[in-house]
Amino acid sequence: MKRSLIDITCFSEKRKGLLLLLMEGKKDIDEIKEILDETSPSILPQIKILKENGLIVQENGMYSLTRIGMLLVHMLQEVFKTFDVLEDHFDYLNEHDLTPIPKELLLHIGELNNSEYIVPSLTDAFDPFAKIKPLTKASTWIKAFIAVYHPDYPPLASEMASKGADISLIMTEPIFEKMKNDYPETTQILKNSDNSRILIYKGEVMPSLLIASDQYFLLSLMFKTCRYDNSYLMGKEKAAIEWATKLYEWYEKDSELVPKKD
Repeated sequence: MKRSLIDITCFSEKRKGLLLLLMEGKKDIDEIKEILDETSPSILPQIKILKENGLIVQENGMYSLTRIGMLLVHMLQEVFKTFDVLEDHFDYLNEHDLTPIPKELLLHIGELNNSEYIVPSLTDAFDPFAKIKPLTKASTWIKAFIAVYHPDYPPLASEMASKGADISLIMTEPIFEKMKNDYPETTQILKNSDNSRILIYKGEVMPSLLIASDQYFLLSLMFKTCRYDNSYLMGKEKAAIEWATKLYEWYEKDSELVPKKD
């Protein structure tokens, strides 16, 4: 019986790894074995299956994808990345409220591949985002959605704006009012600096915290029970940062800019 393409591509880690490797370019058998850490007896049967089903070819000792193989692997890369994200962070995504992520971005959650799940330790209980402070200070631009107040946010944002970083902050009205009361001078700096701006979110659905910068992304969600949780996902890959930036821009559409001057 002829195998289905799903069976061939998804139900064998060896074939999956080989297809993804050949997406990078032609490889000979020694390169394949070395990169995939396989022996001839383990990888040659998988190569035979892929050749028989028209997904790879062998020419002059080099293996490469066929056009159909290249098309199939290109399409499956998104699926593979999504599987990886769901597998790595299933508990977090299953226990937290995903409604703050619009459908079009949720369908591309595979872009968060290779992100980390961070649970602040007891020693960081009052500074849950200590891990990202060095990355924040190294950023040249930052876009953040803030729905949960933390006293470190305003001074850090003001410091970055003073250093010339482009800062764009979306926050709820209560968060903005608290920041004005607690840090009036800092608020004025963030409002009136040429390279910073504050927007007030007018919608209802929101994450606890979202940050996109040229250095990293961070996403923190509420539990499904509406209980706050200070754990979060973060990563440094370009695709993940672009995904988080698009999520920020989605919230920006329902936000109003705070005027520069009172």
